[in-house]
Amino acid sequence: MAASFPIGSKVILQNLIKGSKYNGKRGIIKSNPDGANDGRQQVLLHDEHKILGVKPKNLKLIEEENSRKIMVPPNQKVVLLRHITKILKFIDVQIVVKQMVICWNVNVTYVRS
Repeated sequence: MAASFPIGSKVILQNLIKGSKYNGKRGIIKSNPDGANDGRQQVLLHDEHKILGVKPKNLKLIEEENSRKIMVPPNQKVVLLRHITKILKFIDVQIVVKQMVICWNVNVTYVRS
């Protein structure tokens, strides 16, 4: 029996015989292996919005392409946090401005009616 995958793992379906149309599809593991069902795991398919029971031997783990860690020297962490804080404040201001514009447009539309 093949090793199972942790819940939340991203996988690709492969070597399926009955459901060969799903070979190459990507999905996310949604359950632990089911002992009563040949050790199948529930996989939520991205494109199909469907859940399939698949044996772990027919799943391949997707390695995260962009999961590299960024190493920041300890003396630069404070500087990095300041920059992140400035960016988040700017985003908040943008959202508030957009909300004001939307409210203003709604009010103008309401007054014109």
